Amino acid sequence: MPLDFATITCPDCGGHCSTRYDGKDCPRCKGAGEVLECTKCRGKGKVSVPSAKHGAPYIDWDECPHCEGDGAEPVPEDDYL
Repeated sequence: MPLDFATITCPDCGGHCSTRYDGKDCPRCKGAGEVLECTKCRGKGKVSVPSAKHGAPYIDWDECPHCEGDGAEPVPEDDYL
């Protein structure tokens, strides 16, 4: 299976980088305006879960626990200054 490095607009700066950080690059996207999309929800910010209300085959959507709903791959704690 080929690797897929899809990107989404940076959720911290909205793709505007230096205009949001007084002329400095956004610390998350480093001025690129885009970051890697979440590997668990594929950038949607939500994951499907079996419905407790309706039973199968209905599906509910929950906030992705990996990206906390923003759709971007989380930044390792030691990399985010």
